[in-house]
Amino acid sequence: MPSLRSPASRPFLIDHQLNPAVAKALREADWNVRTVTELFNVSPQQKITDQEIIPRCAADGLTWVTADIRARAQHRRLLREHLVSVLFVRRPPTGMNSRYELALLANAIRHFDICLEQEKGSVLQCRVGWGLPSPIEVLERIRRD
Repeated sequence: MPSLRSPASRPFLIDHQLNPAVAKALREADWNVRTVTELFNVSPQQKITDQEIIPRCAADGLTWVTADIRARAQHRRLLREHLVSVLFVRRPPTGMNSRYELALLANAIRHFDICLEQEKGSVLQCRVGWGLPSPIEVLERIRRD
């Protein structure tokens, strides 16, 4: 099981609403993270829809990390259909600077990774608040057959 002092054990996809420099910093610390622009080999200006991201996460075995809280309601069926685990990150009303976002994501992804390890055989949809530290709240748990 991963510890809180080590990088997450599974691959994660950092969505385009989050800072790509944070993904780069995590990767430099040996985390297995990619950004949407890297995964789809597009420029940061190109829009990749959630309807494209979700099946790709399933196909590539990625856990999705997004600040798009609306995606849960908008894509509930698609997330269930493709059995994609997702961490919804709530941002503070005033926004986050890069250092704060790095601390928040590193902490949240590690905790989420541990939750996924403890819930082997399940797909989790979880939410994390913007405080440090912030507990992981399980929104939905789907057992794989």
